[in-house]
Amino acid sequence: MTDILPNDAPSSAVQTNRPILLWSAIGVMVVIVAAGGYFVWGKNLSGTATTGPGVCQTMLTRARDFGVVPSDATLMQPDAVKNESDGRPLCKAQSNGAHYTMTADLICTDMTKQTCLSLYNVRQDDGTSLFQRRM
Repeated sequence: MTDILPNDAPSSAVQTNRPILLWSAIGVMVVIVAAGGYFVWGKNLSGTATTGPGVCQTMLTRARDFGVVPSDATLMQPDAVKNESDGRPLCKAQSNGAHYTMTADLICTDMTKQTCLSLYNVRQDDGTSLFQRRM
């Protein structure tokens, strides 16, 4: 009785499928790298985007537009600092002796676009919340 398959059948099957296995492995690696990049860089716009120029001015303009702070409110410092409790950029403003603390979410780094900053919270110094975005 003769063998149905030649003796080298398993190795020839592996050689035939080698390109498929190689491209599958490359595809898996690309997905892993992309997912890792998203979790490292996609959720956190830290550095100059969070604390750089333009963030506080955009935040103050948005708070004025919403009517949360008076139109004559001015910034107490030009650059944002990172809020210790939630990592959002934090800016302080003042108007006629009243002080305001504002936080926001940054969606992108171009502060000339209105959609790049979403005002999150505005509080007075006594802790009274004047604005709180709902999730």
